[in-house]
Amino acid sequence: MPRTSHTATALSLLYAVIYALAATFHGWELRHALASLTLAPVLIALTTIDIATFRLPDPLTLLLLVLGVAVTAFNGSEAVLWNLIAAAIGFLSLVAVAALYWRIRGRAGLGLGDAKLYGAAGMWVGLEGLASVLLLACLSALVAIATALLNERRITTTTPFPFGPFLCLGLWATWSFGPLF
Repeated sequence: MPRTSHTATALSLLYAVIYALAATFHGWELRHALASLTLAPVLIALTTIDIATFRLPDPLTLLLLVLGVAVTAFNGSEAVLWNLIAAAIGFLSLVAVAALYWRIRGRAGLGLGDAKLYGAAGMWVGLEGLASVLLLACLSALVAIATALLNERRITTTTPFPFGPFLCLGLWATWSFGPLF
């Protein structure tokens, strides 16, 4: 079985456990479960591709945004407008971080794919969920880096590290449980 297949299987199990835990606390809602069935495969595909190539393909991030619009439309046109604003804020905030990093370090430190993914996350969880997505992404990335360091893997400030998988995990957890604050 190829490595990406193992990754996709492990992610599927992780996402299923997270969603099952959330459903235990919040109850099962059919509309949310059906929307989750459209969200999870896209997040898993984005994660496996980013791990393998350090790229988040535009067609998948756009699909995530469009699916978010469709899911949000069930809550009415006002919800779509607010979540589109959240998507724009999410995208622009990571573009600003990338630009600031470039200005300070003179090299890229965050790809535009990450900004597009974070923008699409805003469509799914709204402005109130964006901070949770980013916090969970950063915390899980730090845990991954610490684990790699504990396993004596050499990591420097120039070691490539895909951030998309952690944004996907943060989005999935926020979508499943709701915002942290």
